[in-house]
Amino acid sequence: MRDLFQRSDLARYAGQFVWLELNYDEPRNTTFFTKYGVRATPTFVMIDPGHEDVLELKTGAMSLLEVTQFP
Repeated sequence: MRDLFQRSDLARYAGQFVWLELNYDEPRNTTFFTKYGVRATPTFVMIDPGHEDVLELKTGAMSLLEVTQFP
């Protein structure tokens, strides 16, 4: 997935989204995963920054087309 997000095709989305990679096996990340309902990897989560509510959640890898259409 890391390679996908480095593609120049996605450059027009820079500044609109934050790409955050968290290690699922790292105990210090458990609070985040629990709060936002992440139960598998990879998981894509769109979070409302004002209220910290999950707006959209998708588990599993995505193609370039799926990423550009998410959510």
